[in-house]
Amino acid sequence: MGELYLIIMYRNMVVIRNKQELNNLLGKPKLHDFSFEFRSLNDLDTQKWLEDIKKDYFACGCDIGATFMIVSILIVGILILYFSLVGHQFLNLANIGYSLLFIFISSGIGKVLGLLIANHRLRNNIQHLSNLLRD
Repeated sequence: MGELYLIIMYRNMVVIRNKQELNNLLGKPKLHDFSFEFRSLNDLDTQKWLEDIKKDYFACGCDIGATFMIVSILIVGILILYFSLVGHQFLNLANIGYSLLFIFISSGIGKVLGLLIANHRLRNNIQHLSNLLRD
């Protein structure tokens, strides 16, 4: 009848042992932590795949969000410098509000974009790893 594989919980660690359990990583809810034990991969390959998949599985989008925030702050700084050089008053309450809103929205767009990219990479890595597994 074949061996029955189960997800084993050990101190909040889920051990993933086959393709089906691997593909379940794409579902909800998110796991607190997980590990791989694949018979068809050596320990070094298993560890490499675990690191790559965990990086995207637990991604929050903060890297790209922070990049968008820094760029938007630079854009606002350049606008302030430009308008001060040409003699226009930029620092009024409305422009400060619009600038903060621009920075906030840019950061949010970057965070969402970062999450989308991580999710795409996660799906690709899981598909690649699933194709490598024999069990």
